[in-house]
Amino acid sequence: FLTLRSDLEAALDANYRLNDALLEELKSQVLAAIEADAQAVELAVETPSRASEGTEVTT
Repeated sequence: FLTLRSDLEAALDANYRLNDALLEELKSQVLAAIEADAQAVELAVETPSRASEGTEVTT
């Protein structure tokens, strides 16, 4: 019984470590995607669209 319990505790500990590593990787990927989106939005704001070229905006 003690060996089984020890094996289960070791497996659970390994599972926690794996989950932590996967969570860190996921957070890294999400942050990279957010940064890429922010850069794309920044570029879109800085670059006038072709649809608006040559058009005049009147208010």
